[in-house]
Parts: sequence; structure tokens; C-alpha cells
Amino acid sequence: MCLNNSWTHMKCDGANICVVRNNKTKCVSSVVANAPVQPCTSSGATQCVRDNKTIFQTCVDNFWTNSTCSDGNYCLSRSGAAVCVDKALAEAPQIPCSTANATQCFNGDDTIYQICYQNYWTNSTCDKGNVCGTSKGKAVCHDPSQPVVDIPEEPCDDDGLKECVASNETLYRICTKGLWTNLTCASDNICRENDDNNVVCVDKDQAYLSLTRNTMYAPSPFVAHKSAASSLRAACIRSIGVILTIAATAIGASI
Repeated sequence: MCLNNSWTHMKCDGANICVVRNNKTKCVSSVVANAPVQPCTSSGATQCVRDNKTIFQTCVDNFWTNSTCSDGNYCLSRSGAAVCVDKALAEAPQIPCSTANATQCFNGDDTIYQICYQNYWTNSTCDKGNVCGTSKGKAVCHDPSQPVVDIPEEPCDDDGLKECVASNETLYRICTKGLWTNLTCASDNICRENDDNNVVCVDKDQAYLSLTRNTMYAPSPFVAHKSAASSLRAACIRSIGVILTIAATAIGASI
């Protein structure tokens, strides 16, 4: 490094090694350093690696940089970008769709429903013991002993609006075609509202430390709509949760 008009020697951290990319010197892992150098033009663009389903690439400083999907997930190309998804989802047939957040039951397995996510139908499983049925053009998961027409619906006005479900912190819901649809946060994460009033799914171990670490909206099983009584009870729980959150924040500030 040139420091005060003199070259200064510096050592890379850990097992990283020094490479030159796009006339810039940087320290990278040996896997990245030894990977074939491929130029790219769109900074931040992503793509899957053809010969390794667990690896995706990001365009950094005009060169493709390799990264590995976490938790054994596979790379899948969606809408011109790479996303890491469950292996079963990555290997499922890719069927396009046009209406974001639309839902339908999966033909051939009544425990599976599909949601239109990034222009492709994505499979998810109904919560345990429930099956998929269709009501007013939407897929709903319900008790098989309860006719689908009897499932109470919760109307909403602002299409695309998202909010946490107060009665279950692992759930969030989205307003689709005038009705609320419940979705589950991925990887045991829990739903929180951050400082920007956006609904996010966060690591439950970090939820009470910071709301800036989050993973957003991966489709997974939704739960049948709650009754009006449950909605009132959920509203009370949500109010109590807000009060406890404010109290916890005040205590943390005083410490």
C-alpha cells in the first residue's frame, strides 16, 4: 500500500491471499483466488455457476466473484438474478406465472400450494394436518374436516401491504386481491417491524439486539385465515407486544 509516498507492506488476514482484480489489490480466500477470472459489466449482478449448484457469482469490480449458498441450499436463476433456495425447490420444474403473490393449489398433492414469486410458481406446504383448497380464486390451507367455503376471510384494502401476525411471531401476512394471506418466515426466523416501518423476517437470536439484520420474504407454508375473534385477540396481543418492546427499549437505554 502506498502510504505517505512510500510503499508499506501489509499481510492478508488469516488464510487469505493477495490478488489483483481490475487494477485493484485485495485479499481473498484461496477458493476465490484460484477460480477462473471472468469479466463482467453490471456491478452487483448475480448468476448461478453451471457446474456447481451450490455456488453463485456476484459481479464485483468488473469480475465475477464466487460465493456459496448457506445451509446446503442450491442456486436458482429467477428474473435474471441468482437466489439460494431449498434443494427441492431448485430441482422442481420451473413454471412461469404473471401475477405476483397469486396462489393456487398444486395438482397432484393436496398438502401443497403454490405462490407466484418472482414470475415463477413456488411450491410450499400447508401447515401440519391441513390441506389446500380454493376459495374465491385463492388457495387456502384448511382443516380437511372443515369445508373450504366455511373458512373465515379477513378483507384488506391496500394490495401488497405486509404486516406481522401478532398472534404468531413466525408469521407475516400480505394483502392480496383484497384478502390477507399468511406466510411463514424462512429458517425459523421471526417477523419484526424495523425502524423504517418495513416488515422483515429476522434471526430470532438477533431480534432483540438489532432489527438491521434481516432476511426478507421467502415463500413458505401459510396458515388458514383466523376468525374475527382470533383477530381481536391478536390485536390485543400485538398491543401488549408493542408496550413490552417500548419498555425493553427504555430499559436498554437506561442501562
